[in-house]
Amino acid sequence: MSQQSCCVPSCTVTLGDDVPLHRFPNPSNPKEIERFRTWIIKIGGEIVGRDDLYIYDNRRICHNHFEEVFIYPTTRRLSKLAVPSLNLSGVYKQLPERLHHRLNEQQPLSLQMDFNIRSNIPSQDSK
Repeated sequence: MSQQSCCVPSCTVTLGDDVPLHRFPNPSNPKEIERFRTWIIKIGGEIVGRDDLYIYDNRRICHNHFEEVFIYPTTRRLSKLAVPSLNLSGVYKQLPERLHHRLNEQQPLSLQMDFNIRSNIPSQDSK
């Protein structure tokens, strides 16, 4: 599988199918890293656990996995908020061990803060 075909498991779209193939958000851009990771989790399959720059340089996802609200109709380009959500039947059910390790090391600060805040809130039952 390469940038010539869609990396979503069970999707058969290739470059010659007249369906746009979109590049992943740039993992080197701090503004895009969280969305990049969301795409990985939503898509699953063979890209899970691969190097971020390898995915960015070598993997594509086709137009068929995005809602119309994220697509500019005149250019068929994706908006900066686009996240794949359609036709993702091949998504893995559990995270492989290698991804658990990577996500624990690279968890976005906003998720860490949210977890810390929630874990310090007393439950209603403890009153």
